[in-house]
Amino acid sequence: MNKTAVVYWSGTGNTEAMAGLVAEGAKAAGADVVLYSVTDFSADMADEYDAIAFGCPSMGSEELESEELRQQYGERFRYIMVDEYQDTSYAQYRLVELLSETHRNLCVVGDD
Repeated sequence: MNKTAVVYWSGTGNTEAMAGLVAEGAKAAGADVVLYSVTDFSADMADEYDAIAFGCPSMGSEELESEELRQQYGERFRYIMVDEYQDTSYAQYRLVELLSETHRNLCVVGDD
C-alpha cells in the first residue's frame, strides 16, 4: 500500500479544504493517507512516506531557504508531479525547481 502525506498551509481554510479533497482522492485510489498542517510535519517524517503532496496558496513573494530545502528533500524525491501548474506562484515555482534539481524528473500539468 502507498503511504502518502498531504501537507498544507492555509491562512483562510481554503487550502486545508483542498488538501482534504486531495487526501480523499488518494484514499479512494487505495493509498494510506495522513493529512498534516505544515506546522505538524517535519523533514524527519519524510522517510515514513512513499509520497508527499505539498500545497499552499499562491500569494506574495515568499522566500525559500533553498540550501536547507535541498539538503532535507532534494535526494528524497525521485519523481515530482505538479498539477494546476498555471496557478503556480513564484515561491511554489522555486520549491519545484529545488526539489527536482537532483534527479531532473519533473512532470507538470496545467491548462490555459
